[in-house]
Amino acid sequence: MSSVTELSDQLTKDLLSIDQTATIADNPLQSDWVFLKESEIRFIDFMKDRPLPPDGNLEYGPALYLLHQFPKWVVDILKWMGMPSTDIRKTDWDIWMKNVTDGPGVVAPDGTLYLETLYAQLDYRWTEALVYYLYYRWDRKADATFGTTPVTTKITGQDQLTIAIMGDWGTGIYNDQGFPSPSSLVGNAIKNLPPEEKADITLHLGDVYYAGLGKEEMNKLLKHFPRSKMANFTLNSNHEMYDGANGYFDVALANPLFLKEQNNTSYFAITFGNWVILGLDTAFYDSSKMYMDGALYDTHQINFIKSLNIGASQKIILMTHHTGMTADGKDLTPPTYDGTKLKKPLFTQVVNALGRAPDYWYYGHIHNGIVYNDQSVAGKYRCPSGESPKLRCVGHGAIPFGKGTSLHTGGKTNPEIDYFSQTPMPNSTPPTKLLEFRVLNGFATITLGPNGIKEQFYEVSAITGTSKVWNNG
Repeated sequence: MSSVTELSDQLTKDLLSIDQTATIADNPLQSDWVFLKESEIRFIDFMKDRPLPPDGNLEYGPALYLLHQFPKWVVDILKWMGMPSTDIRKTDWDIWMKNVTDGPGVVAPDGTLYLETLYAQLDYRWTEALVYYLYYRWDRKADATFGTTPVTTKITGQDQLTIAIMGDWGTGIYNDQGFPSPSSLVGNAIKNLPPEEKADITLHLGDVYYAGLGKEEMNKLLKHFPRSKMANFTLNSNHEMYDGANGYFDVALANPLFLKEQNNTSYFAITFGNWVILGLDTAFYDSSKMYMDGALYDTHQINFIKSLNIGASQKIILMTHHTGMTADGKDLTPPTYDGTKLKKPLFTQVVNALGRAPDYWYYGHIHNGIVYNDQSVAGKYRCPSGESPKLRCVGHGAIPFGKGTSLHTGGKTNPEIDYFSQTPMPNSTPPTKLLEFRVLNGFATITLGPNGIKEQFYEVSAITGTSKVWNNG
């Protein structure tokens, strides 16, 4: 596997500015190193095709091994910051990597695809994003200023409102094995929706890669954003927190594309008829490792929700980056231990903040497109209407992924799921093994009108074009 030979100029400057002669009374990264160690143990079992332990996160399983591949001066600083040794043996890594590179990759339970191609799980550039995260966790004063002046956009004078929703879209435009990148295909598909489906609003659920830097926000989000004429929104995310959300607040939200509707604030509301569309920041105050779990422990947002005075007869559509359930829909995401106490799962935090369950909840974070039904764990909850909340994952806007192994059994979709992205990506001629396990990326739209809500999921192909693959009838 390729490795990072040098860091960006700014990150190099930041790391070298750390006073390594100082005495560390309380290592701020201690729990992060524990998390990465747990993740590595999980990944070793994954490599050896053994049952996975509950602790850690598979996505960050290779992290410690790869961090040790940086230039010596970087490794020395990370060791001074407390980085432990890796338990992945080079021989085991090389054998596993040979199996990956000789074939079409390895697909994880949620669809994560282990390949070395751009933005797949073994793209070495993710490791630099991890170093950004560690630096900003070390130096918390480097975080951006959290905006607290939210805007409520009231839409009147029209019979219906259509919102295009895309998640985890911020990869920018590049050549993808001879095809346009998924971000390009999805962005153009949104811009080219037929007149009767044209979006009034485009909403991004967050994630600009690799670490949400200012230049990445500019080049990978703003430059190619499929803007709608009425309004555009973008949410904060775990990746945008890896540089302390400085790129998100100082570049993305400061841009005229989002400035009027968001006012340098990462949470907002849109009202239309009996609907309240609520966008919340589940990243900035998240104390979980790598900002992976999401949190709503933020007085500003909770007070904003209360100020909206949402009535029992109104319906809430919630938009967040982080997920309300595990990918398979069987369980709530686990509670978060922040080093001092156990915090409730994000689903529970949302219900407590709203005083009820949301009628619809759209999120990204998991790089997949999934529509859950009442047999999922969300079916145990009820909205004021008496119906259970409808949860949808729209995190498949750009990242390469495969057919999630935990979402089906023997090829049959799990009973908790009405739809998940599994359409094979059309291959090239001659076939390319790097595309063999990949499935199509996509986006969703919702249309609010006199007859309620119409939901549609789309998949996009460079060869076959844009297809509607699911709607709520």
